[in-house]
Amino acid sequence: MERIFTRRKIVVITAVLILLSTLVYVEHPSVLALKTIASSIGFIDSERNVVGITDVRSIDHTQGSHDANVLLIEYSDFSCVMCAMMQDNLKRIAEEERVLLVSRHLYPETSGTSFEKAVAAECVAKHAGEEAYFSFVQYLYKNQYIPDDSKLTMLQKAISLGTDIQEFERCIASDDRIRARIQNDSEEGWHLGARGTPYIVVVYKGRPIGISYANEYEKFLHRVRSLVANAQENSRT
Repeated sequence: MERIFTRRKIVVITAVLILLSTLVYVEHPSVLALKTIASSIGFIDSERNVVGITDVRSIDHTQGSHDANVLLIEYSDFSCVMCAMMQDNLKRIAEEERVLLVSRHLYPETSGTSFEKAVAAECVAKHAGEEAYFSFVQYLYKNQYIPDDSKLTMLQKAISLGTDIQEFERCIASDDRIRARIQNDSEEGWHLGARGTPYIVVVYKGRPIGISYANEYEKFLHRVRSLVANAQENSRT
């Protein structure tokens, strides 16, 4: 009897934790209100001015208008479910609005499966180009639960995109510059105030404002436009 009661408690606690973690990302009015209150007292920083962000670099992966005044800098993790869910929204806003989407990495550690996925993606970019990189990234997001032979499947995908097998394997094993680049991206993101992924920074003419959650396209677009409008108004005063 006691074992059954304990199991029930475990099931209930697990269900509550899943519900709470889901609500954190769902843009329900009550959740947004709680986030606003928490942000106002400094508990979380959902939207805030950030300093120290690096402008667009030659090594960045970008999509959209290169002469845009608005940048969306995304710090993400290829194993992050919410990051995968955000990709269509980010791609859509880059296509429909006059913005430049900049993709960067955000990892808490410099080892593990997630970090190695980022290394593999950067190696594809190095040896097969940007188009291959974004195809590989799309593959990673759509196959987040691939089995233990993930290295083999990533290798097969990289080869299909035109990457030389020997160059790819050598790059994954020993390219310290790529690993340092991913680490630097991550350190920058955490320094800017990221609490997790995806972390998105909206930049208008050098004025950055952080957004740590935005999963619905229309709400996300409205938020970006509001931030830009506020920045424009502030620049006039």
